[in-house]
Amino acid sequence: MLTALCRHRVVARALSAAAAQPKRAFGSVAVDRDDQTISAEAAENKYIVKTYNSNGVRTKKGLVITHGKGPYLFDSHGNKYLDFYSGIAVTALGHADPEVARAVADQAA
Repeated sequence: MLTALCRHRVVARALSAAAAQPKRAFGSVAVDRDDQTISAEAAENKYIVKTYNSNGVRTKKGLVITHGKGPYLFDSHGNKYLDFYSGIAVTALGHADPEVARAVADQAA
């Protein structure tokens, strides 16, 4: 009983100490954007499609991905993109692998 009471007091003290700590909020941080930063972002946006950004705004308006092959995605204009946002199966196997498609079709039949 005494051990349980001591353990309870230790936990209670730890919780009180944690509650007394200043709260930290995570989220957007205001950053000064100078000309160099803006220029770097523009250069980056030329080559990177940010589909998972914090504000939900896509950087490439009108981008339509039509298909994938191996580690690449292709848009409606024939541009080729290296797919870094793919899920674990695509990362391991690639898009539209013929052997995987055949195996899935065989198992589904």
